[in-house]
Formats: sequence, C-alpha cells, structure tokens
Amino acid sequence: MATHNGNPIEGRSTFRGTHDFIGHWTFGGEFDNSHTGRLRKAYLDAVSIGEQLHADRERIQADRNLTAVGKRDALAKSCAKHAAALKRGRLAIEGAERGIAEQREALRPTPADKTDIAGALRRQELRAWLRGLSADERAVALKEPNAEIVQAVVEMPAAVSGTNEAYYSRMLAAAIENGNPGAMEELAKLESALETAKQAVGVAAVHVRDTAGVVTSAFDAWVEDHAGKVGVARPVVGIRDGQRVRFTQGKSELTGAVTYGAPLATAEEWEVGYHFDPSKETLAEAFAKAA
Repeated sequence: MATHNGNPIEGRSTFRGTHDFIGHWTFGGEFDNSHTGRLRKAYLDAVSIGEQLHADRERIQADRNLTAVGKRDALAKSCAKHAAALKRGRLAIEGAERGIAEQREALRPTPADKTDIAGALRRQELRAWLRGLSADERAVALKEPNAEIVQAVVEMPAAVSGTNEAYYSRMLAAAIENGNPGAMEELAKLESALETAKQAVGVAAVHVRDTAGVVTSAFDAWVEDHAGKVGVARPVVGIRDGQRVRFTQGKSELTGAVTYGAPLATAEEWEVGYHFDPSKETLAEAFAKAA
C-alpha cells in the first residue's frame, strides 16, 4: 500500500463518477473518539457515498421496468440512506473545528507570573512603545526581538502592539513552539485533516442533494429529517458547576413535570453535541433544536 509520511494513502482523488476533487486521506488515525479518527471516518463515509451513488445511479438508469418518475423516486430513496453518514460527518467536522479553536486558545502564551505587577507594567509599556513606532522602525525592532518583547507582543492581540499579522503569527508560533515543542505541527496536521474531510463531505453532500432533487435551501432540513429516522441524534451539552455535562430529559413521577439531569459528558458527546446557551434559550428549546 502506498504511504505518505508513514501513513497509508486512503480513498480517492475525485468523487466516484465525477471530476470533483476530494483528495486522498493521508493522515492515518483509527476509528476512535479522537478528532483524527472521527474525521477519517467522515472522509471514508463520503467516499463510500460516492461509490454507492454511482452504482445505484447506473443500476436504476438501466432498469427498463422503471418510468422516468420511478427512476427519480428510486434515486431519491437511494440518497435518503446516506443522510445519517452526512450528518455524522458534519458533526465530526464541527467537533474538530471547535477542538482546534480550543487547542489554539489553550496554547496561547500567558504571563508566567500573574502576581508580577511590575513585569506586567513593563510589558504594557513595551507594547505602547512598539505601537508608537513607524512601520519601518517597528520592523527593525521586531526583526530579532528578545524574549521580553516576544512575551509582551504575543500575550495580547496584534493590534495592541501595532504588530502586523505576519510578524505576529511568526512570533506567536515561535513562543508556542518554545513552550510546547511539536504542538503547532500537530495542530497543523489536524487542520489539514479537517480540510480534507470538509472537502469530501461537502462534495458528497452536493451530489446527494442534486441526485435527490432537493433545493439547496431545504437540504439541511432534509438531512436532519432522514438522519433522524435512523437514530442519529445530537446530545445537548453545556457547562454546569464548571464541568462539561450532557443534559438529559425525564419526567417527575409526582407532578409529571419535565425534569433535567446533567451527567458528565464524554469527549465525543461534548464535541458533537448541541451546545446549550442558557443566556439565549431554555433547555426545552435546546432539546427541540437538537432533536
């Protein structure tokens, strides 16, 4: 089997029966609860959708016993069975996007000693000094910055020190690498895996939509409807008492009123769940949206 960077090359470069690019999967991973594992499954499911759609389309179009309407209905039925895989793929992608954002934020450098008021004021002064320089002067100052300048710049958004995004990104990456060797490389690999899965799932969704004859504006609802019929549900999750929990619905035996529980959420539930925001909705509304 061909490999890339030690990982097997899986899938195909184009969607079956088309010239639509999806790209091979070269990121490894197992079918587990990791982001890479779920993205790999989403990608391979999208490839499988292409294979099955192509085969079903050829079989149905060749069936002389079906009328044009019969063929259209048969194709629509064939598409419906792929809704669950599309929804799972979309949830895996959403979870990975959220996880990457959380990891990136967690890696952002913070002041080593929050009690060091003098150090914090010194870094504030350095940012103000940089912000007051001309673009050329700032470029010279940041060409080979010392550790204190790097810390002052990267602990706040780029605009606070007047640093342009190119300089800021390089300094931030260097600071993260210094404190977490290899972390940025792993994050970049995960981002590449995410983009490959998004491309494959996106192409698969377009072909399912067009083959099923569903208009674009109604397709998301179509996916939810048909995926729900095969038991793909999104848990409702949120923060309670500082912990990640999965909310459950029940009914009081005494009053018959709806009750809610909040057991701890698994990593997968948190990543694919519908995130409840108590400032914008009630739990009842959240469960209605996630159903």
